[in-house]
Amino acid sequence: MSITQGLVSVNATTSTFAEAQQNINSLKANEQRLDTYGLGVNSVLEVTVPVTADDTLNRLNANFQFVAVTSSVAAITVTLPLAANLVNGDQFFIADVSANANTYNITINTNSNNVNGSASNITISKARGSIHIYYYASGEFFIKSTDIS
Repeated sequence: MSITQGLVSVNATTSTFAEAQQNINSLKANEQRLDTYGLGVNSVLEVTVPVTADDTLNRLNANFQFVAVTSSVAAITVTLPLAANLVNGDQFFIADVSANANTYNITINTNSNNVNGSASNITISKARGSIHIYYYASGEFFIKSTDIS
């Protein structure tokens, strides 16, 4: 019998239904572990998201997004995704790659999510400023590192 789950294949000869079910359960558990660490068949370790105007972030099937903000004409607002669309461990690294945030601020709209316990928006006002935000649980984000003003 051949059991296929995602990209993982296991070939085994089983003599009972119980043994076949055990193999399937083992494959499902391994797939969940891989997804937890961003290594599953539906996972991408990192995605770069270019932002040149106001934008709302989406999960994009990645557990780490580098949000490269470029502006030389106006302030930009980057809105965090709704908590319902995220998975524990999702991360967003938002950076001023054009070195203009001191003139054209980057506002991070929390979208009613709490960041370090507050739903207040965050502003990057430093040239080449950045913030690394980690999603933990329903509507809760934590700042891992910041260089914003």
